[in-house]
Amino acid sequence: MNPFQFSGEPGFHAPHVVLPSGESTLDVWGAGWVLLAGPDGGWDQIDAGIQYRSLGDQYDRFGVGREGASLLRPDGIVAWRTTSKADEATLKNVLRQVLSC
Repeated sequence: MNPFQFSGEPGFHAPHVVLPSGESTLDVWGAGWVLLAGPDGGWDQIDAGIQYRSLGDQYDRFGVGREGASLLRPDGIVAWRTTSKADEATLKNVLRQVLSC
């Protein structure tokens, strides 16, 4: 895979983008698990005990579309992504699996 064409595939480092908050994806590494989401998925309404950041118009860089989300590990590696709208049960199941609890 061409390293200049990464688009948020699980198992790879998250692409560097500037988020609407003014932070970049580099700023959120090391701060715990972070859910990066497209603007139309409703992910900000889910209380999963992890940080949330909007991708704004950068959602295509993560391959999640306007409704999807990407789960970022503390080391900047993408653990999971979806193009579907928010689903609390799915997200909590994913967290149980990746956190082994």
